[in-house]
This record gives sequence, C-alpha cells and structure tokens, in this order.
Amino acid sequence: MKLMNKFLNSIKSKGFWNEILNTAKLFVILGYLRELKDADNVWGFWVVIFIFSFQPIYKLIKAKPWRKK
Repeated sequence: MKLMNKFLNSIKSKGFWNEILNTAKLFVILGYLRELKDADNVWGFWVVIFIFSFQPIYKLIKAKPWRKK
C-alpha cells in the first residue's frame, strides 16, 4: 500500500510530468529526424539538430561552476 501511495504522489508532482513531457519530446524529435533521413533531406536533418541542441548546451553552460549567480 505504501508503494502505491508513493507512486500516486509522484504522479501528482510537477517534476514527474516535466520528465514525461521531455521524454516524449525527445521521441518526437528522434522520429522526425528519422523521417528526414529516410527522405534524404540532409539540410532539414541538420537544421533540426542545430535548433534542438540549444537547450542542452544552455543547461550545460548554466551548470558550470565558474559562472557567478
């Protein structure tokens, strides 16, 4: 019963849904990249890579210890 309560509480949290949506976004992007690759759309493939690489790079820079808050 405790396990079920813990699971239900985690479903109610904002962090849980953020992770679910980020994972779904990743699957959609990967699926779109596969479609672009199958269609031999090299320019579109690299544009999508370029656009969606900004968020991870921003998070990496933001997490660096040399930045003052």
